[in-house]
Amino acid sequence: MDIAYEIRKAIETGKVLIGTEECMNALKNKNVKLIIYADNIPKDTVSDLEYYCKLLEVPFYRFKGSSVDLGTVAGKPYVISVLAIMDPGESNILSISSK
Repeated sequence: MDIAYEIRKAIETGKVLIGTEECMNALKNKNVKLIIYADNIPKDTVSDLEYYCKLLEVPFYRFKGSSVDLGTVAGKPYVISVLAIMDPGESNILSISSK
């Protein structure tokens, strides 16, 4: 599966939140189906994300690239550290998750 294609398709056809704060708030409100985070975000942010994901049984995926790469894949002109998939739309993005 091409992760870049699936992320782009989820953004175009589903509902995706961008940004660490927005994703953490949505995660705490139990509205998230998958968390995707960049390889280069701070370790304390990763541990917070993974803690809440495990606690709330939300799958997460470590994107094999920097936040610049994740922003590019998402088609945005800025860096993206964290994505929260609320609704995958027509993509198969939920099949990449790992707990």
